[in-house]
Amino acid sequence: MEDKETQKVAEEYFNKGRRNFEKKLWHKTYYIEYNNRNNRNSKGLPKISLSCTMAQLTGQWYAHLLGLGYIVSKDRVQKAIRTILELNAKDSPYGITNSVLPGGERDNSCIHSANIWIGISYSFLSLAIYEGFNKEAEEIGKRIWSTICEKEKNVWNQPDIFSSSQGEYLFGDHYMRNLCIWSILFALSKKDKRIESFLNKFRKENPPVKK
Repeated sequence: MEDKETQKVAEEYFNKGRRNFEKKLWHKTYYIEYNNRNNRNSKGLPKISLSCTMAQLTGQWYAHLLGLGYIVSKDRVQKAIRTILELNAKDSPYGITNSVLPGGERDNSCIHSANIWIGISYSFLSLAIYEGFNKEAEEIGKRIWSTICEKEKNVWNQPDIFSSSQGEYLFGDHYMRNLCIWSILFALSKKDKRIESFLNKFRKENPPVKK
């Protein structure tokens, strides 16, 4: 929009945020859940969680979707994806557990951390494909889809969260976030010209409806 003033402010926030993101959250091979060293818990210890969360690179996934390149280093993106595949994806036979501790134990601190978010899983699989982890993404995607469609018979009402232990419905009907599954197709189109051609044809034949 050629709004130089807003652009300058946005860049300042982005650069400050990226510095703090790296400084406070990077831990060996992934970005931790949170680091609030300025606040203390009841025991006087800093509020820090070393949990490895599936959604830690959602910003990078969105940047890839928009063609903005890397907002963190490619090397760290790759390391974090490998860690999520090693910890979160191996925790449950039904999908990717949202939050897992560095020792491999499931983070049972709340319903959100201990279970599987379908929409976030789709966005992570899309990111994994952008980064070249096609085989791993395909295997996990089939696992999630099988749980929803074959085990739970719930293809037309995909919930927000299902159980990492039992693979059953927990929360959220007809969840809009699960439309993130389309981003898997967008990621695949960057690797396969046939898919890219299909998407271009679909867009041409189905232009946005003008109100």
